Amino acid sequence: MMKDFCAFLLTLTSSVSILFGVTGCISATTDAEAGIDLRKVSKGRIPLRDIYDKIEVVPLDNAPDGLPLSELSVTADRFLLKGGDRLILSYRQDGSLADSLNPGKAIVDYSVYQDKTLDVLFFAEMRTYHLPDLSLSGRNALDTLVTPTRLARRSEKVMVLPGYKGDKDYLCEYYFDTKKYYASPGKLDGEKTKQIVKGMRFLRSENRLLLLYPNSGLIWVCGEFTYGFLRPDFKRREGDMLEITYAQVADRNVYYSLLLNGEEHLLVYDQTTGKGRLLKTTREGLSLPLGEIRDGINYFCCPADELPRYLTRDLLDSESASAVDAAVRNGAYVIIKYHFVPS
Repeated sequence: MMKDFCAFLLTLTSSVSILFGVTGCISATTDAEAGIDLRKVSKGRIPLRDIYDKIEVVPLDNAPDGLPLSELSVTADRFLLKGGDRLILSYRQDGSLADSLNPGKAIVDYSVYQDKTLDVLFFAEMRTYHLPDLSLSGRNALDTLVTPTRLARRSEKVMVLPGYKGDKDYLCEYYFDTKKYYASPGKLDGEKTKQIVKGMRFLRSENRLLLLYPNSGLIWVCGEFTYGFLRPDFKRREGDMLEITYAQVADRNVYYSLLLNGEEHLLVYDQTTGKGRLLKTTREGLSLPLGEIRDGINYFCCPADELPRYLTRDLLDSESASAVDAAVRNGAYVIIKYHFVPS
């Protein structure tokens, strides 16, 4: 099964562009890749209110020992964040710390499935916890020579793990019912393989699992029974340096957070029209961060003292402004909730 699956992926990668629309279904086309010409996309500054009609800030309780927070995951009633490299912190929607998980070893990656399951990857082991109470429900050894760097479930019974062995990349799957692990080589080969694979990110979009390849912006789209690729062809001036750092898919748009010649931009690509807009800052001079998009809200986590990069005080009511001031004094982190303007 895994052999046929990987052969299918390789076929798609070499000859097929996969596009998916508002309905969420995945369909194949043999047309040329969708081109995003960064030399021609609209670069005008627009007011923040043209993108978001409401902005909220949720100050978070301080992490133990002042640990830095990263890798936000949003569930129906929790914010999950990695604290340092050995903790996972669970915050309530009001920013209060509900629980924490300290497995006692370095965490390579973690992933949430259907708001009820938390999977945590270590170097040679996976553990599964229940949400929201973080109680341990199972563990599985990874008996393989491939070193996995990320994990995410594509279904209740199947875990996907990209990884590397030497200078080769591998796409692996673990089947919980048979406790079998399959690994098949990909197309990367060279000294930068390990760096590229470590930079891959799993993303959730509605009922789809996405795997972002940061060097190219390629997104592997994985449903429970369907696979495909969204393969943008980023055209740019000769000598331009491009790095894709994050991506999300919501409604008809694909959002890319990228570095173009070292400068942060947000690229909004409309799949229905094939047009993109490249945004560096708003008309107010604010940066446009990209976090996890869920139910029409872009959730982004940052230290409170970085907020002036992303919003101005006049966007907050007096109560929120006071809470933010306290968060800055305490050296805390905050969650910014950007509510998209309804399309």
